[in-house]
Amino acid sequence: MENASFSQLIYGDEMNLALLVSGNPAQSMAFSTAIYLNEIPDFAGNELQRLYGHIHSSLPFMQIFRPTGQVSTYVARHGATPTAILLFRLAGRSVVVLNQTMQIDREELRQFAACVFEQFPFVGVISFKAIQTDLLNFPYPLQRGHAMEDIIITLPATAGDYTAGLGKSTRSNLKYYKAKLEKNFSSFRFQSYEKEEIDEQLVYDLIKLSEARITAKKINFGIDSEYARCIVELTKLCGVVNAIWVDGQLCAGAISYRTGADQTTEVIAHDEKYHSYSPGMLCFYLAICESIAKGVRKYHLGGGRLDYKVRLSGFQQNMEEVQLYRPYWGMVLNCDWVAKTLFNAGILHLKTWLRSHETSLAVRLLLQSRYVMRKVIGDICR
Repeated sequence: MENASFSQLIYGDEMNLALLVSGNPAQSMAFSTAIYLNEIPDFAGNELQRLYGHIHSSLPFMQIFRPTGQVSTYVARHGATPTAILLFRLAGRSVVVLNQTMQIDREELRQFAACVFEQFPFVGVISFKAIQTDLLNFPYPLQRGHAMEDIIITLPATAGDYTAGLGKSTRSNLKYYKAKLEKNFSSFRFQSYEKEEIDEQLVYDLIKLSEARITAKKINFGIDSEYARCIVELTKLCGVVNAIWVDGQLCAGAISYRTGADQTTEVIAHDEKYHSYSPGMLCFYLAICESIAKGVRKYHLGGGRLDYKVRLSGFQQNMEEVQLYRPYWGMVLNCDWVAKTLFNAGILHLKTWLRSHETSLAVRLLLQSRYVMRKVIGDICR
């Protein structure tokens, strides 16, 4: 029997139910798609976690960090099993996909684009903020540019296996710094907290430690008060906070989120007065070892090509910003999106280059002048 496929356009509860069907749904379907307009179906949360793993493609993250009003859901299925779930918002003549930092199969991406352009004739561009996929000879006009890097550790079955896989000097340094802390501070302890166990003040304290370290380098800190509030809220749902304490004082800590077999870092910080003990890297290592016992198989260290992430066995996975255009004059009719994407790609390329050369005197002076300028402008605006 030849495989059939069909599409559904499903409206939310506040509107009348309407189905738009193509193909022959009476046959046994190998592939089907459905769009839940202005609705996120109940099953979406668990399936998003299963399909993509990363917190930035999870329902809790989107509900807290991205307003989900007027958000629609695309669902692709092979048989009864969802193979792609993409949350998106209609914005004029564009579709903006909310899922980020995810890998998506090329064919799933093509099916999504075909479905969107068929169901919404007024849409000319589909926008993805940060994805990884194969776009070679893709059947739609597109733009792509570097969005971010995700440094990932693929974890073995045991903490012992992970430690054995580290470089000899890394293992030696971690052992040395831990022993040094334990010798000089008999009260040394490593503690982990999950979800409701997490003290809100501890989260804010770690954010403050991170801010102090970053602003000391004359670099603008990326977490404002509203973002910090969202971090606190998200940690109550899927958060993990690891902390090193000495003499009852916070020495170092990490804030992360666990979604299934993935764990993603939000903040890593330490008190500068303990800098000689390398407590940040030690805390990261202990947190990774603990996550293995919890069933985590991918540990995301976040962006930034920092040396310690490589020493902890992280490898870089690049994410791209991608715009897909409707065939036949799609890019011409959406020239504003084309210009915006080119500009954003240029800014991201410049930021990446500056981060990789931040030890250069010229770059340090440039970053410091930018920091001072922003601070002055902020003071004037107040």
